[in-house]
Amino acid sequence: MLNCKNCNTPINEDDQFCHKCGQNTKNYNINFRILLEDFLEEAFGYDSRIKHTILPFLTNPSYLSKEFLSGKRVTYVLPLRLYLFCSLLFIFTFNNLLIDKHGFKIDFKELLAKTGDTVKEQFKTETNDSYKDYYDIDSTEYAKEYINVNVDNDSLSDQLTKELNLIFDAIRERETLEESFIQDTLHVHDWYKVKLIKQAKYIYEDNAVLFLQTVLSNISIAIMLLVPIFALYLKVLYVRKKKVQNRYIQHFIFSIHLHAFALFIFTLCIILGQIHFASINVLITPLLIYWMIISTLMFRKFYKQSWKKTLLKVFVAINIHCFVIALVASLEIFISLYIF
Repeated sequence: MLNCKNCNTPINEDDQFCHKCGQNTKNYNINFRILLEDFLEEAFGYDSRIKHTILPFLTNPSYLSKEFLSGKRVTYVLPLRLYLFCSLLFIFTFNNLLIDKHGFKIDFKELLAKTGDTVKEQFKTETNDSYKDYYDIDSTEYAKEYINVNVDNDSLSDQLTKELNLIFDAIRERETLEESFIQDTLHVHDWYKVKLIKQAKYIYEDNAVLFLQTVLSNISIAIMLLVPIFALYLKVLYVRKKKVQNRYIQHFIFSIHLHAFALFIFTLCIILGQIHFASINVLITPLLIYWMIISTLMFRKFYKQSWKKTLLKVFVAINIHCFVIALVASLEIFISLYIF
């Protein structure tokens, strides 16, 4: 008879857990392997769950979704744990392999100078072209109306170009940008525009790399937002499906496994991309093709619809998702710029 190390309750020698407090009875003074195995078991169910999860996750992730929804939640790694592991692995790989924070530099002053010069040059070119078009067009009533419309459009474009030039010059040349100067001289009165101009000035003063790191640090939040959003428009795409899969939770679990698989494949692509030889695309391209095939098969096997409907809905879902990703990325950059 032994005593529990945590609550001192008498337990049998063959008991794996204390029947009162639930603490594991393993002796951690034996070796490091037991400590590591116990950690993996607590985090991911290493003892049996990972063994049962690896093969279906790599070949048919939708199988894990169906098994979880059918009630088999002990055999496999839980969806959220699996997604958390894949997302953390992707973010770690992305930040440390794809983005070289130590060697990455942004000459924001040179970039802004080039941007301002480009805008000015474009302004001159458009102005010269408008005069050329004026003399080349015949003096008919139609031509006169055409010219009048273009003059109005060019006036709006020229006005916008001049305003941008003023902002670029102010950011480059002034030591500080007071709110009164932005409103009175630059004629910018909206509070969020004033805030963005002041933030652009702050980033301009050798803080561009720090701003990039702020954006990258928020990627994990942006990635997690995509999973429930994707499930929402899957709910709309399959709204007429009368089986249990039309519930939001079904789409959510499916979305978790779909995104976890995508993040895992993208992580492998980043790792393979670090191998420096001429034919690296020979490895990455087949991996991306495999990802697209498996992802399409996930829709087909999970929702059990015809190939025609499956391909159509995959096409629609991908296009919507690309738009949402661009929107979330833009919003993430905007928020990072605003709070930076």
